[in-house]
Amino acid sequence: MIVSLMIISIGFYGITSFVKIFECTPRAKIVNQKLPGSCVNVSMLVNASGLFNTITDYLILLLPVHAVRKLQMNGTRKILVVFVFTFGLWYQPFAQLVQERSNTDLSAEYYHYTLVVYQETYQPIQHTPIQASRRL
Repeated sequence: MIVSLMIISIGFYGITSFVKIFECTPRAKIVNQKLPGSCVNVSMLVNASGLFNTITDYLILLLPVHAVRKLQMNGTRKILVVFVFTFGLWYQPFAQLVQERSNTDLSAEYYHYTLVVYQETYQPIQHTPIQASRRL
């Protein structure tokens, strides 16, 4: 199953990349929408990628379940091991529960945090002059 998932992912992302590179005919229409020609519906491509990513994420999280079934341990312990391996599946319901209980919008906090990280890491790099050094 792992190999088939890898092949399907490589095929999907290869095709998606090709479609995105050649999304418009002529290619100059990508940057200048006023030119005559046609373009692929990019929003449909993004939605298809999102659906594919969601499905493959769940499949990857569920991969260890088959291996756990073969282990020699009691049923309760197998359920706990599967729970640990699939812990990522519980993130969204837990985050939604926390958001409902606190009556705050977590996406706004995440957006603010992302901006702070960007400002602290990338902006100093942009404004630092590059100094050339050579060995004598």
